Amino acid sequence: MDDMAQTPSTLTPHVSPRHFLGAELRCWRQHRGLSLTQLGHAIHASADLLCKVEKATRTPTESLLRRCDEELRTDGALTRLLAFVEHLTATEAAPPPQPILIKIIAEVVHAPAAEPEATPPGRARLYSLPRRVDR
Repeated sequence: MDDMAQTPSTLTPHVSPRHFLGAELRCWRQHRGLSLTQLGHAIHASADLLCKVEKATRTPTESLLRRCDEELRTDGALTRLLAFVEHLTATEAAPPPQPILIKIIAEVVHAPAAEPEATPPGRARLYSLPRRVDR
């Protein structure tokens, strides 16, 4: 461990998928007995970046997680979790559908027996047919 190790922040894995991923990374790192600095040196990443991933203030790349998986011997658990996180995050981030405003300019014309007139461009023509009453 580091000479001047800080007390780790309390993680909240239930807050979001990204928080869950960060908590899993910390769990694996601590399980293997590595500090952020030691893991960072092993995978060629900064301890600060790893700290931000654990605290869910940065979303890791697949490459970073693949290197973490390899060093922490997780059998790909973190990389697989990233796909889940990205899917859920995209679903959460999608804005609600906005109503579509459609302006319709139409004229109602009783259908003649002959061919209907040509409709001018940008306009619509709605034909009303005689109502048939079956009794």
